[in-house]
Amino acid sequence: MIVYEVVGVEDPNRPPESDPLISLLTPTALQPGQSVTSESGITVGVGAAVAGGFAVTIHNPTAFAAVPDVYEYTPQQAALEVERAGLIPAFGPASGQWVKSQSPDAGNLVPQGSTVTMDLASGPKP
Repeated sequence: MIVYEVVGVEDPNRPPESDPLISLLTPTALQPGQSVTSESGITVGVGAAVAGGFAVTIHNPTAFAAVPDVYEYTPQQAALEVERAGLIPAFGPASGQWVKSQSPDAGNLVPQGSTVTMDLASGPKP
């Protein structure tokens, strides 16, 4: 996989290699297991081969996500919502049928890939 860094487009009709706002980050193709990091800290990695190409990961350390409100969700629903926000779900030591608290609190902005820990409760919801 060849990786370019785009900071804008000076002329959309110009080939990428001649546009001063587009720079080539990898002069040769990245292979599975290889990655490249731009000056701005964004890392692009090539994972395993999949049908029609490769699995690609992009990590932007400056990207943030809003923590969703999963209060009273089932563990399955809560995990799905947290994952959709680009975050990692984790559950406290107690088992239960619904989320009684979460950390960080809903609405907080956290770096993408952060963990949201949820405590569960059993019985009727308040």
